[in-house]
Amino acid sequence: MPRTWGMQDVGRHLESARELADTSTGEMHTYGSCGGLKVSQNSFGVEVSGSLAKFLHGENITPMDLRGAADAVAKLSDALHLRMNEAKVTRLEFGRTLEVSRPVPYYLQRLGDVPRMRRGVFESGALYYLNKGKEQTKVLAFYNKGDEARTSGMAIPAGLESSNLLRYELRFCKRVAQQAKAREVTAATLCDGRFYRHMVDLWRDNYFSISKTNKTGYDMENVKSTVSGVFEWIAGVALNRMDTEEISGLIEAVERSGKLPDRMSRARLKRKLQDIAAKAGAGVPDELIKELDGKVRDAAK
Repeated sequence: MPRTWGMQDVGRHLESARELADTSTGEMHTYGSCGGLKVSQNSFGVEVSGSLAKFLHGENITPMDLRGAADAVAKLSDALHLRMNEAKVTRLEFGRTLEVSRPVPYYLQRLGDVPRMRRGVFESGALYYLNKGKEQTKVLAFYNKGDEARTSGMAIPAGLESSNLLRYELRFCKRVAQQAKAREVTAATLCDGRFYRHMVDLWRDNYFSISKTNKTGYDMENVKSTVSGVFEWIAGVALNRMDTEEISGLIEAVERSGKLPDRMSRARLKRKLQDIAAKAGAGVPDELIKELDGKVRDAAK
């Protein structure tokens, strides 16, 4: 969401422009659109929000590379008659659409937990990783781009109309410069090669911070041929299918019950659970996980 502080009236350059007055202050606000981007203006400046890739290509399935970012900023500057390269970026979504061999839900169900984030599946089937606190500064989003495009009527590039399209986005919703480890982030920054490479690395690294859930088989080679050995292995498999919040909730329930009143006992319980989970953690390599890992690595190149 870039913002520029040029104060000239942009209303005459917008589609479906309208003016609304703030009844408490009398200040006029201008609203409209420009090539699918939402544009608003008040006495503080001009704000633009939306997808630069859609603005440039008409869809955001085709990857927008470094040259494309520069072309989009230049095109927007011409359309609004503003120096958009000076605009401050207050929200940044960096993503790629990956063509995969199987239906998208098969891959999403294999994506497990992320440290210090909570995993949530929405009614649409989209998978989001959100901050555990109230403030959402960073989001990892995975969803079926083909379904979204067909529902919204967005054009799908030729040859991909019936493909399985998985979209993965790294979103910085606030404090963009801090999260991107940059002094500041403007529209011109988006066209800088070093910054672009850094964002690619962050996009890749955040994906590989996600634990993967095995869905195809298990390695029982090192399981002891005893009832207790097999029991521990089954318990480990079950633990690996639970998210960290569920396990923490069980430990908290034990603490409240008074069954293990001292801290040392609870620490031993946590270690035992970790040991059991680790023994069952090495499953037969999942071909879909391997495929998705490879797609992300290839895209990052």
